Amino acid sequence: MLRTNLKFNFLVISYLIVISVIIFSITGQIYGVNDDVIIQNWLSGFYTGKPEFMIRGSATPKMLFGIIVSNLYSLVPQVNWFSIILLCLTLIGWYILGILSFKTKNFFAIVSFAIISFLHLLWFIPSPTYTASAVLLSFSTVIHIAYSIKIQKFHKSLFIVFLLYSLTYFVRPESFLLGTVTGGTFLIYSLLSTRNTFKNTLKETYMSALFCLAIIGGDHAFEKYFYLENNDWATYQQWESARYKIQANAPEKAVSENPSNYAWTEAEVQLFKTYNYIDADKFSVEKFEKLIKDTENTKVNINSDFFIKSHQKIFDSDVNWEWTKIISLITLFYAIFLLLSFPKPVSIFTFNYCNLLYFIFDNDICSRFLATA
Repeated sequence: MLRTNLKFNFLVISYLIVISVIIFSITGQIYGVNDDVIIQNWLSGFYTGKPEFMIRGSATPKMLFGIIVSNLYSLVPQVNWFSIILLCLTLIGWYILGILSFKTKNFFAIVSFAIISFLHLLWFIPSPTYTASAVLLSFSTVIHIAYSIKIQKFHKSLFIVFLLYSLTYFVRPESFLLGTVTGGTFLIYSLLSTRNTFKNTLKETYMSALFCLAIIGGDHAFEKYFYLENNDWATYQQWESARYKIQANAPEKAVSENPSNYAWTEAEVQLFKTYNYIDADKFSVEKFEKLIKDTENTKVNINSDFFIKSHQKIFDSDVNWEWTKIISLITLFYAIFLLLSFPKPVSIFTFNYCNLLYFIFDNDICSRFLATA
């Protein structure tokens, strides 16, 4: 058994290293989404001359993540820690899924892992995003936890899996939730199928769950204390929260259609839509909150065309080359595995991580739904 596990570990690790090196040599690596560029520049000290830990905004990494990464930049500034950490977390996620694929001893599952992990890394490595990294790792750890419940065996190393699961919350909370929901199908299946024997691992499961809650709760308490002690950052948080509720949502569409109805000018609307809202006099907290309040009872037709145009600059980036074709291929895999999952419950595993990949390539819109729900 030990020899088999070592063999699986060697095969998965070797495969991930080889395809990562190949993709790096072919594509190189630059950021493809504006959020990641800004976050990396704050953490590295590019903007202010010294690494900054405060990168907290709407749908951004938590402060504790910023403290860890900014200190790494302080210790060794020559290393681009942000992209390295994102890649490491992504590879760990694929490593977990790879090990589970081999344990199924299902040829279709193993080949699917090889193909889909390659396609994902082919997209991720040229333009890494903290969102995709957090979704993948949270999903893979949930699947691993579900697998442990299914076989009713909790190894000591599972503590590390729960720790990694908590870590994805610090990378991006919305992605943490998205990955959890996406992997929830298999978790529910495992709980239902072991309802008569679950008591064997009940203690370990509850202790691990409480461990995760303690970490997340501690982070929440830390941020609350930080804002109480720093009024300027508290004001910024209020501004950023209001800005995020408007951008690419119903208030933006409403003010775009009739600016004068909300005491905005056409120029202000265009500046806001192109992320040029640095003038504190023109774009204040009060102005944003008034727009949100004024549009609360306004019926706005939010359709897919609006979301596509709102995210045009992200998805039409030259860096995200061929992303539409890759999504089409992943969708094909998703449909195939969906059909195969119904007659064979064991295939739920393959169905789940195809479900994940389907969300990964469209995670920005999904995350905005979760964040604004």
